[in-house]
Amino acid sequence: MFNKIIKALGVLEKQVSKMPFMAIACFIATTMVLNVPIQHLLHPPIYSNEIYASIIVPSLPIISNLLLAIHIAAAIPAIVIAPFLFVPAWRVQYPHIHRRFGKIYILSCLISATTILPVATRNSDLLVSEIGFSAMATCWFFMTWMAYNAARNKSFIAHRRWIMRSYAMTFAFIHVNLTYLLIYSFLDDIQIKVMQSMVSWMTNLLIVEIYLAGTSHTGKFLGFKKWFHNLSSTSKLDKFHWRHKTA
Repeated sequence: MFNKIIKALGVLEKQVSKMPFMAIACFIATTMVLNVPIQHLLHPPIYSNEIYASIIVPSLPIISNLLLAIHIAAAIPAIVIAPFLFVPAWRVQYPHIHRRFGKIYILSCLISATTILPVATRNSDLLVSEIGFSAMATCWFFMTWMAYNAARNKSFIAHRRWIMRSYAMTFAFIHVNLTYLLIYSFLDDIQIKVMQSMVSWMTNLLIVEIYLAGTSHTGKFLGFKKWFHNLSSTSKLDKFHWRHKTA
């Protein structure tokens, strides 16, 4: 029994050693704030007529509350499993697991983005905040949709690019909560709302775009000259896959 445990730990250590640092960092950040959505789901007012989410129908606040609950519940699987989808060794050794987890991620993101959009458009009296959260939900949906269809069309380079952008939007939830913890004592409520609605996803997306501009489809650095060129032009690799092309 002891030998089996030692062997299992050895296998685990070997697999973890193959995991990119960013995947580990993303997973740690995820676990740090995962208590936030769980607390929201367990909070009694979310299922009652008490105002908890932004109101879509003034006479029926429970509609907004339920949409928020569905949004949070759908986002949790995407947040948890997404870092592991980017581990090259696991993707090569266990492609069937990668595909199954990928489908869960895609479905979670599409449901979460769709359910939060009506609430985002009525997020507050602050127009900038409403625009920011609405744009985030819209971009999240379409980038995830592009990644899904690119994979189905076996355009895996385009799939890599769109799924990284999709995860940038997914990680915005982590960014929102971490940002709040770091800056809530320095800014007022309006400033925090603007930061959360705009900076949370735009910063993530900017980092991804900088990375994609400087690397090949295998993640190899292309050099500074190619990097600057890609930053200033639209890549031919960014094919729009609006639908699944049947053979």
